[in-house]
Amino acid sequence: MNSKVIALILSGGSGLRLHTERPKQYVEVKGEMVLHHTLQAFRGRVDDIVVVCQDEWKDCVAPDCRTCRAGETGFESLCSGIASLADEPADTLVMIHDAVRPLVSAEVIEDNLRVARECGNAIAAVGTYETLLQAPDGETVRSMTRREGMYRAQTPQTFTLGTLRQMMQEAQERCVMEAQSACTLACQLGYQLHLSKGDLRNFKITVPSDLELYETLIP
Repeated sequence: MNSKVIALILSGGSGLRLHTERPKQYVEVKGEMVLHHTLQAFRGRVDDIVVVCQDEWKDCVAPDCRTCRAGETGFESLCSGIASLADEPADTLVMIHDAVRPLVSAEVIEDNLRVARECGNAIAAVGTYETLLQAPDGETVRSMTRREGMYRAQTPQTFTLGTLRQMMQEAQERCVMEAQSACTLACQLGYQLHLSKGDLRNFKITVPSDLELYETLIP
């Protein structure tokens, strides 16, 4: 397998649930943008970094990273990121990561790469420690799912570029274009996935309390 590794950082979200003036990945915490904390986690561990972002935020991306234009949806942004790697060989490993998971650790990244090299793909995940309840109306519990064997997917989610290209082609042919992430798309298309070590600190900044927690966890 080709030793080249590319981090594809998805930074196109609007972050409306955070109620800030700018998207959450560009919010400054202790003098540094969230995105920059995320990029730093991958420096020295991958061969190249590509940030998928809206044109108006390109100047916020570090000069040592490439950029490509984000789409209107997460799926479109993922497609754009993969298309930007057209000149790369099919066996390149692509680590897809959310820009708003800035606390991803070296251990999580390295284990993700290990599993991807051994199995062909890797999804960072953590076990679920609480009872899962299904309440379609948000009020009345209709069923319960046992937590044993249940995992929460995180990022990085790593695939070979060839596999990602194949997934995108199948998605177009089967009109499966609403997937929220690479792993959900892979599941919808019937691909076998492999888990790597996640971390509870590798959470996604989504609501104001996440940003407050993040601030307490960084130096």
